[in-house]
Amino acid sequence: MKGMLVKDMIYLRGQWKSLLIMAMCGLAMSAALQAPSMILYVTLLGMMVALGTLSADELDRGYSWLLTLPVTRKSYVRAKYLFTAGVVVCCALLSLLVTAVLIRFQESDFTAADLLTTMLLSLAMNLFIMAVTLPLRIKYGSQKGQIMMIAVLAVLVAGIVLVVKQQGGTLAQMTSAPAGWVKAALPAAALAAAAVSEKISERILEKKEF
Repeated sequence: MKGMLVKDMIYLRGQWKSLLIMAMCGLAMSAALQAPSMILYVTLLGMMVALGTLSADELDRGYSWLLTLPVTRKSYVRAKYLFTAGVVVCCALLSLLVTAVLIRFQESDFTAADLLTTMLLSLAMNLFIMAVTLPLRIKYGSQKGQIMMIAVLAVLVAGIVLVVKQQGGTLAQMTSAPAGWVKAALPAAALAAAAVSEKISERILEKKEF
């Protein structure tokens, strides 16, 4: 599994231009909106870049070659989940730090608690998306899997917008002060969903022929 993680990190290093553009867009968005939107934006794009390693693995019958190495299908799946979750967490923490500095200079009304809440919600959202999309990407491949991922994102965004409209507030107000149990429950539920998803992906890959 360590070899799979190193392989994905090398792939991620090769995407430094995309990561730089992503960071610059996040900075511009955060500066323009004076809100912790950078955390949501950068974390989501970081997860999508991490999922791009699946497309790289599929090129030129890559799975057939990878599985000749001393790596099992189960360890491959576990490495993919660990790598994607790790990228999501790193993006969330880095964007949290940058957003905290920006908001301090902007003299915004957002507090440290607001930023922490936004980060937790972003982590939960991206872990849920990962839990849904990774089994689909492994089963149906990158092209069909990407279409399904877009559909999942569209449903998620539509659900968030609907909840915000029903509450009669803005997204910033919705994330400003949720109940304490919500802050803890959502990431925990997302981790549980990811654990179940990982087992499903293991079974899918075990049955898949290349």
